[in-house]
Amino acid sequence: MFEYLIPLIVFSGLILGVILAKVSPEEMKSGERYFKILKKVTLAILIISLIFLTIPLFLELILGLVVGYIAALLLKRVYLFLGLTLFLSFLTSMPDLILLFSSMIFIFGLPTGSLIASDVKKKKDLYTSITLNVIFFLSPFLLFFISDLLANNLAFPLAFTAGSLLYIIRY
Repeated sequence: MFEYLIPLIVFSGLILGVILAKVSPEEMKSGERYFKILKKVTLAILIISLIFLTIPLFLELILGLVVGYIAALLLKRVYLFLGLTLFLSFLTSMPDLILLFSSMIFIFGLPTGSLIASDVKKKKDLYTSITLNVIFFLSPFLLFFISDLLANNLAFPLAFTAGSLLYIIRY
């Protein structure tokens, strides 16, 4: 019934991370290292989960990982691929998977928002960054119109997002 609110709640992790950085700026210097580790751990959990889902179809897995890695090399927008991950979890219609991906993306948003807020000096740049991330995060949900085509074979898109997140984890 309220599935359409899930992407907004998930994205609120980034906004809460920004608020966290603004409320306690003195803690940002000492916590920066831990925030970066938390980002990598959450992305690693997402990547492992995505790969685990596509292991039975080995060819699609390898092809998706390579194509996703190249796409992330060109685009470098983590929230585009996180939005795609969340969208694909809706297509699987597995509530546990939706919960796992939603919570991991939310947790990823907390340190990401904090790091963005501590790096950006001007409010205008911060608002621009958040707006761009919202647009990139919600844009994969436009694929809803062709979800029937994707729902029959999710192995490649899942491997694609795993490959893209594999590149992004380097940051």
